[in-house]
Amino acid sequence: MKYINPLFLSIFSLFFLLSCDNEPIDFTETTEPKPLPQADLILGNWNLTEAILLDTTATLDINGNPVVTPITGSGRDYDLQILFTEDDEVVATGSYVQNITISFGLQTLDELQEIQATEVLNSGTWSRSTALLTVDNGIETQQMNILELDETTLVLEFTFTQEQEIQETPAVVAGDIKFTFQRL
Repeated sequence: MKYINPLFLSIFSLFFLLSCDNEPIDFTETTEPKPLPQADLILGNWNLTEAILLDTTATLDINGNPVVTPITGSGRDYDLQILFTEDDEVVATGSYVQNITISFGLQTLDELQEIQATEVLNSGTWSRSTALLTVDNGIETQQMNILELDETTLVLEFTFTQEQEIQETPAVVAGDIKFTFQRL
């Protein structure tokens, strides 16, 4: 009969005893569903539910003189969607109506403008850091601050400059806009 080394037997026994768990297994235990990882929260289709102009001005050419005036505004009749895919593509489609208010001293003008998704949002490839979304359409890069992002809500704020007509007068509108999206 072969002799078993007592040192080997002691180490093996000690290892075996220390590796055992005395806690019983509870098969009835349930866990909460895990939230989406932060990187994946933006993926999917989002529907615009609010658009607000912030710190926005219009520079109008009045008889050859540039006149800068504040603009306020909010959206309505929302039919604008944005889709973020796993292969880093983003597509913005649809439109909404922007109600703008322009103040010229004592005079106030209200105007409704239909805004196409392609006028304010780039489609192309996207990337993001914790609080910055970058969209590159191959011609220009658009950067947007992510103010809120969870399973149901995405809030973006970004700076824009746009040439357009206001009351049939050429103007350059510049400022910030805040978009709130809900997941479809």
